[in-house]
Amino acid sequence: EVIKPGEFRCVAEEGMPLKSNPYLKGNLYVEFIVKFPVSHELPAPALKVLRDCLPPGDGMDEDLDTVEECHHHAVDIEEELQRRKRDHQQGHNAYDSDEEGAGGGGQRVQCAQQQ
Repeated sequence: EVIKPGEFRCVAEEGMPLKSNPYLKGNLYVEFIVKFPVSHELPAPALKVLRDCLPPGDGMDEDLDTVEECHHHAVDIEEELQRRKRDHQQGHNAYDSDEEGAGGGGQRVQCAQQQ
C-alpha cells in the first residue's frame, strides 16, 4: 500500500491516555509528509543510483517481547476534526474514548520533522 503525501492515518488506541482511565489510550493521528517519485516504478539504473547514494539500511530489531504490532487506517482528518468539534459542542468529555461517542476538540499539532 502506498501512502500519499499529506495523507493522515489513524493508529487506534495508541494516542494519549484517557483522562477518565489512564490505562486506556485514545487514537494517534499521523500526517505523512513524503515526496515520492512521480512514477510508481523507477527504472533499474535510477534505483541503483539511489541505493548507491543512500546509506545501507540498519534493519529492524524485531524482538517479539518488545515489539507491538499496530495497524493504521486512512482517515479524513477534516471530517474527524468536524466530528470531534460536534461532540465537544454536545458536551462530551474531550478525553472520552471514541467508543463512548466523544472526541477531543484540541488544536492540530505538528510533529518535528525527522531526518
